[in-house]
Amino acid sequence: MRRYNIHIILFILTVASTWFVGGPAYSFSIILILLGHEMGHYLMSRRYGIKATLPFFLPLPLPPFGTFGAVIRMESTVSSRRALFDTGIAGPLTSLILSIPAIVIGLKLSKVIPVSHIKAEMIPLGDPFLFKLLQRLVIGEISEGYEILLDPIGFAGWVGLFVTSLNLLPIGQLDGGHIAYGLLEEEVGSFI
Repeated sequence: MRRYNIHIILFILTVASTWFVGGPAYSFSIILILLGHEMGHYLMSRRYGIKATLPFFLPLPLPPFGTFGAVIRMESTVSSRRALFDTGIAGPLTSLILSIPAIVIGLKLSKVIPVSHIKAEMIPLGDPFLFKLLQRLVIGEISEGYEILLDPIGFAGWVGLFVTSLNLLPIGQLDGGHIAYGLLEEEVGSFI
């Protein structure tokens, strides 16, 4: 039990920091997305016999997200390119699958308001293609002079898409780096 103390403490602190930043609905939703992402990696690691830690959640009690996300650490070498690719892609696919329903539910709970009612401290979000597509399916076109006041669950889904897209950059220890190495490298070795 003692070896899991840091995981439990960081998880509790991350729940508290996301709750502080976005309230209970946001906290529950973003924690579920982050947990799903890391458990995708963890379970795929186990499938291939790769020793890995449970997720380390990273709290940040500051807006806009309330967290730096979560990570797992692989503690053994990866046996094949296939194992590396599958382990790398499992997290982003899981978080994508969890982010989409969060966005749909959040959009259904959101309000369309006049732009003049938007407060200065509100953060305008970009419109990723998938988010914009789901918005059109759930809400329809937004009239000029109006904007969506996004529900916290929808914001968690948006954050899930944002973090997943950043994580897919083909750089070093990011998931995209693992995927790229799995697709391109001749020898995997012990770079993880």
